[in-house]
Amino acid sequence: RNYVPVGNVGRLHDEHFNALTYGAEIQKMHAAVWLQPISDGVEWWSWQPASRMKLYLSADAKSSSIEKLGQQVELLHYDEHLGRVRTLGNALVEQDAAGVFVAIEADRAGYYIAADVAKTCTSRASWEIYSKYRDLDISGLFRVHDAETKVLLRTFYNNLNLNSTVSVSGLPVDVNSYTLSFYDYTNFQGRDANALFWQSAPTKNCESSNSYMDIVTWDAPAAVELRVEVKCPAGQEFDESQLPAVMHAQFSVSGKESWNDLAKFTRSERTLKTYKLKIGESYDFRVSTDGKATWPYREDGYELSSKRWLIRILPTDSCQ
Repeated sequence: RNYVPVGNVGRLHDEHFNALTYGAEIQKMHAAVWLQPISDGVEWWSWQPASRMKLYLSADAKSSSIEKLGQQVELLHYDEHLGRVRTLGNALVEQDAAGVFVAIEADRAGYYIAADVAKTCTSRASWEIYSKYRDLDISGLFRVHDAETKVLLRTFYNNLNLNSTVSVSGLPVDVNSYTLSFYDYTNFQGRDANALFWQSAPTKNCESSNSYMDIVTWDAPAAVELRVEVKCPAGQEFDESQLPAVMHAQFSVSGKESWNDLAKFTRSERTLKTYKLKIGESYDFRVSTDGKATWPYREDGYELSSKRWLIRILPTDSCQ
């Protein structure tokens, strides 16, 4: 299937799909199986009586799972049809000639998972960002630490534009309080990932709250102005109406072939600003005129030496 619930799975439900007061985080998955009965070409989402079967632990988890023989692991069921995760209680880890397993009783289609699970809070604390920027296309580095033990709980990137929001939820229920920290480091330009710029006061876990985050004195990396110039061969004129309505641009550090979205140009708007490019770095650049299906325009090894980058393309279909 296309989705296996891992990590924080959000709010949990009981076996009858009633919402519980807490969520869950899968800390270690020991086994998972997808079940979807089909009869005469029709998919069954539920059935009775429940089917009893053995769920064998995967090979890569076998060594650690053998240590759990005689112990309990939690059983979860993800119902793709309802989009909910329910807990089916604990199951005893057993062993037979075929391997290490847990017994499950399945009555609905979906994933059945044997895992080590931690309870998490479902409440959310939010901070509204007060900054001097409205047009950033980069994100800043945030970390969440246990306020008492200083243990790192979470690392993520978040938008830093004025009035954007950064939120924390889904932390383990045994965390009493935590701090949210922003560092002078961005996802494209880097800087110092250990340079603490702002930190919240200790925040009570499992409680909803709304606060402000003042980073108005923080300076983003220098922005670069991008301008696309359409140039026709000598003796031909440019017919703007023939230019694609949208042109997608991507960039990569030279020679890496690791492409990132840079900007989206239109017929009327061919000058944009970005914070993703670092002055002094060498980049490869490409443009698509058909929704990223092909990339007919490309420039390699461009060393960005100033805050302006003029991109020239030669669209033969728009020249006459």
